[in-house]
Formats: sequence, structure tokens, C-alpha cells
Amino acid sequence: MPNTNITPNTGGPISLPQAIQWTTNFRNTNTSAVKAHFFGEVIINQILSQPGCIGLRLYNAIDDNNQPQILLVGVDANGDDMTNDTIADLSLPCPNHCPSNSVLSM
Repeated sequence: MPNTNITPNTGGPISLPQAIQWTTNFRNTNTSAVKAHFFGEVIINQILSQPGCIGLRLYNAIDDNNQPQILLVGVDANGDDMTNDTIADLSLPCPNHCPSNSVLSM
């Protein structure tokens, strides 16, 4: 049975002040945690271009070196993960690859 909450329109914008507050809350609660991960458009488009893919699901993960990772997987209209094709990681974490001027990572 399809998950009727999963649609191509799921998600939406939030304001910059709210984004700043939420990322600040995270940093204050998790002082040594990875703040963000960067994925390039090629891998994102590769996942989104899979037949039947209507969006992305992001999974928190820990790699073999005990480092936090984010995994990206396509999701179909039933809300199911599309695990038979591309699953992405190998992102660039912040710190080490942080933007120099973003109010979300300061």
C-alpha cells in the first residue's frame, strides 16, 4: 500500500532565521559533531534520474572508521527506498570542508 504522505512535493522552504536557529541548536548540543555534508549535483541527479524516483531519503550512518556519514537513496512513489540502484555517500564533511561565509555553520 502506498504511503500517501510521500509525494514529489514533500518538504518545503524554511526561513533563514529558523535555519540559523536550528543549526545553532544542533551545534550547541553536539559541539564536536560533523556540521554538514556536501554532495555534488552529479550524484544527486544520478539518483533522481532513476526511473520511478520521486525524491531522496537521507540516512545517518557511521562508517568503518567511526565517522558520521550521510547516505542518500532514491525513494519511489510507494515511499520505498530504491536500494537496487545508486546509494550515495563519499560526501565532503564540515568540518574540514566548511563554507567560509555561511551563517549556518558558524
